[in-house]
Amino acid sequence: VQVDADEGTDPTYWGRYVQTSYMFGPPCRHYARSSGAFVAPKIERPFDCRTPCAMGALELAFRYSYADLDDGDKSGGRAGDFVFGVNWWPNPNTKIMVNYVHGEVKNALGGRFATPGDGQVDAAVVRFQVHW
Repeated sequence: VQVDADEGTDPTYWGRYVQTSYMFGPPCRHYARSSGAFVAPKIERPFDCRTPCAMGALELAFRYSYADLDDGDKSGGRAGDFVFGVNWWPNPNTKIMVNYVHGEVKNALGGRFATPGDGQVDAAVVRFQVHW
């Protein structure tokens, strides 16, 4: 992204990410070009506690992202993270996500705080999503 700064040079900040996932069993996720998003998977056997083998779908996911907020006389630091996840789709409209995140920060906010601007974080994250 290019920024028009009030003072000094106009910085250009950049970032990138790559992600992949794999769904076990017959369901798969389709990408809708018209909306620019993935659509909910078609679950062959939605979860039903009364029916054996009706367990929904399981997905393993991985993402790496990186942002560089340093350019010219502007120093915002750099950050990157790895995310490993297991997603359970009980039905096409519900998803439970369990993620492990490992992130690293270098020179956060250009070291403008009294504490060091470098660090790491490890986190376990659980999210619940409902799609109408």
